[in-house]
Amino acid sequence: MEPEILQLEIVTPLGAVVDSKADEVLIPGTKGEFGVLPGHIPFLATIRPGVVTYRVGDKTEQMAVGKGYAEVGLGNHVVVLADRSQRATEVDVDQRREELSQTELQLRNWASPIILEDGSVDPEYQAIREAYEWAQAQLDVTRKL
Repeated sequence: MEPEILQLEIVTPLGAVVDSKADEVLIPGTKGEFGVLPGHIPFLATIRPGVVTYRVGDKTEQMAVGKGYAEVGLGNHVVVLADRSQRATEVDVDQRREELSQTELQLRNWASPIILEDGSVDPEYQAIREAYEWAQAQLDVTRKL
């Protein structure tokens, strides 16, 4: 009997960036990182910018992803739908460090209320926060090589 294996897809608005078999997958969920092994129950989760790690045999691969969703489906199918992605080899580390430093400073010096009267998050603050998280995800994927 052949061992079970996952089918992983990472998809962005530009198309599929990963279509691979995997023995296990780690995904950065908004409620914390979660792992998926063959036979996992189906579920849908939101994801935050971070690093998707997947193992095929003895080889480990990683991809920085932006915000989005992960679906663990029947038949050991895992789909990560992210607004963007990047491989470690594509990251300009110096530029990301500068961006991280700038956005961190903007967040620390934020003077306006983060939560508006209607209960929503200030869109300008949210954009800075997302830029910070994306820069951090790109740096994280380069550190995990």
